[in-house]
Amino acid sequence: MLMLFNRLWEILMCAHIPSPPPSPLLSGAGGDDAMMVSCPSLPAVLPIASALPNISYLPDPFIFFNGDRVSNESSWHQCRRTEILQLALYYQYGVYPSPESFVVNGKMTPDNTGMIVNIASHAASVSFTVPVYLPTNNAKPPYPLIIAQIQALLGNDTSINFFTSRGYALLLVDQNGTIAADGPAKTGIFWELFPTYTNRTGTILAWAWAYHRILDVIFSSQAHLFNTAQIGVIGYSRWGKTALLSAALDVRFSMVVPMAAGCAGTGPYRFLYEQQGEAEDLSKIYGVFPYWFSPNLAQFIDAGVGHFPYDMHDVIAAVAPRAILLNGAMQDYWANPEGASVDYRAAKIVYDWLGAGTNIGIAFRNGTHLPIQDSDWHNVIAFADYKLLNKAPSRPFDDPFYPDHPEDYPWKAPN
Repeated sequence: MLMLFNRLWEILMCAHIPSPPPSPLLSGAGGDDAMMVSCPSLPAVLPIASALPNISYLPDPFIFFNGDRVSNESSWHQCRRTEILQLALYYQYGVYPSPESFVVNGKMTPDNTGMIVNIASHAASVSFTVPVYLPTNNAKPPYPLIIAQIQALLGNDTSINFFTSRGYALLLVDQNGTIAADGPAKTGIFWELFPTYTNRTGTILAWAWAYHRILDVIFSSQAHLFNTAQIGVIGYSRWGKTALLSAALDVRFSMVVPMAAGCAGTGPYRFLYEQQGEAEDLSKIYGVFPYWFSPNLAQFIDAGVGHFPYDMHDVIAAVAPRAILLNGAMQDYWANPEGASVDYRAAKIVYDWLGAGTNIGIAFRNGTHLPIQDSDWHNVIAFADYKLLNKAPSRPFDDPFYPDHPEDYPWKAPN
């Protein structure tokens, strides 16, 4: 177990961790991390929402909280990315359990149809099994792996076959039934392990945390079936928000596809495009699903979303330079698809600056939020083939579908 934790620290620790609020202590996502830089520190106590500056446009991702500017890739990877995630955790998602507060081990079932994950904290010891679907073609291990929420795929043999027939393994997590209930009741293994977190951590973060524990098992060399350089996470709607956060926090994911993630996902808080239909805003999402989030999020309803010190383009950019595809439906007005196209363009400035412009893509289809369409899975597979398997792209992923709104992000990358 000690060897496992030493390995995890090597993978996850930052070169420098700013002072509170707490973070999952994840490393930079790439770049020349051999060049050590001094990172600005966040205040020990972050301001309330109304005391933060009111910014009418998407905040400049290259400006630190203290006003300093990112000067090079190392300062982005080692400092600014971490700061963005700390701000998002504090104001939106909640407290991430420290690595010292739990231990993880696990293994594949004898027939390789499941992964057993064992987790122990000071409060409890739990175990759960995640269904695994291996490729049905002639692929040989180690397999590229897609991790997803079970309800999106289970029971839909056509959807599962989209992946397994093309050489991908699937690992499907019952987030709602096992990890944390999708409701105000604090039931599920996350709350058993961390009973003092019930008023500090949102359910979306609890779900993301569970994906990370699955990676712990995979990276512990107890699951040799999977290629650790070819792991993607996908999710639809609330699970799309979860997939985005999971990949932003954990650099062991090589690819993420947040699908129809909308408000608090791939859509900006600041800009709603409602010419053809109403879009979900902060007051609506928090009014119905407050348990998804940190209680700190509520203060922006009264203070105004302009006081966010970040917006969702920053969280998207925190995935860089790893691969991300924003997927959605053009008549899914509630999910603010035009807003997602703005976030795509804004985050792409960061990707382009890092020399990874082709690693961010966008793909919309005609139609509404549900049902999930075969074209959604085709988009995921095409992007995974392109970015995980290094195949030639079978379609373009750089058409935002909507007019540009450069006034929404009036800043540029550093020279």
